[in-house]
Amino acid sequence: MAVWEIFWRFLLMGCASFGGPAAHLGYFQKTFVQKLEWIDQDSYSRLIALSQFLPGPGSSQVGFGLGLRRAGLPGGCAAFIGFTLPSFTLMYALALSHHAMGEAGYFSGIVQGLKLLAVVVVADATLSMARSFCKTSLSAGMAVISAALMLCFSGLIVQMLVLIIAATVGAVFLKSVKPLSTEPHDGSLKNGR
Repeated sequence: MAVWEIFWRFLLMGCASFGGPAAHLGYFQKTFVQKLEWIDQDSYSRLIALSQFLPGPGSSQVGFGLGLRRAGLPGGCAAFIGFTLPSFTLMYALALSHHAMGEAGYFSGIVQGLKLLAVVVVADATLSMARSFCKTSLSAGMAVISAALMLCFSGLIVQMLVLIIAATVGAVFLKSVKPLSTEPHDGSLKNGR
């Protein structure tokens, strides 16, 4: 797979994606798992889980991982740049225009409308991922309990405890998971070529 194609796919997705990292993961799932079949659902789930341990937005790491899986390090860089370039450009332009316009009423109205749209997009992505990832009553229960604990109690210690408990329960009761493959889905890149 050409690095240029990866860049363009992620650039187009970066221009159309809205709603933040949770929504982006839903877009990635629909595009790269279901439509293009670059990666299978289990491997995509594990890639998302891995991204949660890294600093920064999970969608940036998952996008980089998808590009890396398809075309090595150049593919990862192409995916990252392609996906983040539209939002960087838009944020930069908005910052310049906001500074020039001051506190114009219509500008605040646009921002409020975008916030409401983001809620809908994130809710749709969350529902879509829940259907894909929570296929057993145990995984669904773990997701609900984890979310409830995170809503009731905040802080790094609670996050780490939830992760450790969920990982332990998953390791004991969900043993049928295959290891994440580092080979590209289409087999086009062998030995880094």
